Amino acid sequence: MPIVTLKMGSSLNPDDIKEGDDIYFDCHIQSNPKPYKLAWYHNGNELHHNVTAGIILSDHSLALQGVSRSLAGDYTCMAANTEGRGTSNHVTLRVRYAPVCATDREELLGALKHETLQLKCEVDASPPAESFHWTFNSSGEQTELPSRLHSSETGLSRLNYTPTSDLDYGTISCWGRNAIGVQKSPCVFQVVAAGRPFALQNCSVSNQSADSLHIECIEGFDGGLPQMFLLELVEVPVLRLVRNLSLQHPPVQFFIDNLEPGSSYRIILFAANAKGRSEPVIIDDITFKGVARQLTGKYSLGSQAKKETRAHRTSRNQSISRSKEGCLYYPLLYLFWRNQPHLTVSHTRKGIN
Repeated sequence: MPIVTLKMGSSLNPDDIKEGDDIYFDCHIQSNPKPYKLAWYHNGNELHHNVTAGIILSDHSLALQGVSRSLAGDYTCMAANTEGRGTSNHVTLRVRYAPVCATDREELLGALKHETLQLKCEVDASPPAESFHWTFNSSGEQTELPSRLHSSETGLSRLNYTPTSDLDYGTISCWGRNAIGVQKSPCVFQVVAAGRPFALQNCSVSNQSADSLHIECIEGFDGGLPQMFLLELVEVPVLRLVRNLSLQHPPVQFFIDNLEPGSSYRIILFAANAKGRSEPVIIDDITFKGVARQLTGKYSLGSQAKKETRAHRTSRNQSISRSKEGCLYYPLLYLFWRNQPHLTVSHTRKGIN
C-alpha cells in the first residue's frame, strides 16, 4: 500500500497567502509497485484539472493560480496501486483577504423624519476588520459621516442615523479595513422615507361553496417598504378567531376551506410592512346562505349594503304612511255605521254576517 505525504510548496509562507497569490502542493509517494492513480481532494471533494478555474494537476503537484478565499480549507492527496490505497496527511490552506460584506445584497430601510435607524455593517475578513468608515450619498454627492455616529468591534460596525429632512434620504455605504487592505465593494443601505402601507382595494369574495370561498384584493401603496398581506377569519357573533393567514408577495389571493356550514364569519384583511399595519378591510356577514356585504375602513357600509339600507328605509316609510291612513279610515267608518239605523249586525258561530 502506498505511503503518501503532502506538503505545501517550500518557497511559500503558509501564514502569508493572500487572495490572488499562486500556490502549489507536492505529494510525495513511496510505493511498490508504482501507483496507477493519483487524486487530489479539497475538503473531501475530488479536484479535477481545470485551467480556466486555475486548478492545474501535473505529475505529483497541484498548482492553484490566483487563489481565492473559496479555496481555503484542507487538502489531501491519495495514491493507489495494486496493493491498495494510501491517503496523505491534511494540509490546511489559509487565505488572507480584505473585508467583504457578510451578505451580498443591499438593505432597504424605511424611516420617518426624526426617527433613528440602527444600521449594522458586518463583514468577513482574514484577519478580522480593524476599522470602518461610513459615507452618505444623495443626488451624486458623497460625504463622510462623522465617527461619533458609529461604533466598531471585531468584524462589524454599528451606525445610528436620523434623517431630519428630505435631503437626508439616500444611500449609506460602509467600508471595512484590515491588514490586507480596504474593502473594494462597500456594504450598501438604502434609506427611504416610509410609513405604513395603504389599505387593500377592491376586495371581493368569489367561488363560494358549501364550506369554502376565495378572496381576492388589489394591493395599495406599500409605504416605501416591502409589504405582506394578512387575513383574519373571525366567527360571529362569538368573535372567535378561526384562521390567521398571510402572504409574502402579491397577488393578494386567499382560499379558505373546511368551514362549518351554517356559521357566520367576518373577514379582516390588512397589508403590513416594517412600520405597521394598514387600515383594515372588512368583509362582513359571510354565511353559506346569503351574499357577502363588503365593509371598508372602520366598518363603513359597502355600496350594496347602502342600497339595501335605502330600500329598507323606503319600505318602512311606506308602512308608516299606510298605518297613518288606517288610523283615519277606521274611525270614519265607525261613525258612518252608527248613523245608519237600517243596518244590523248578527253574530253566528261561523262569523259575522
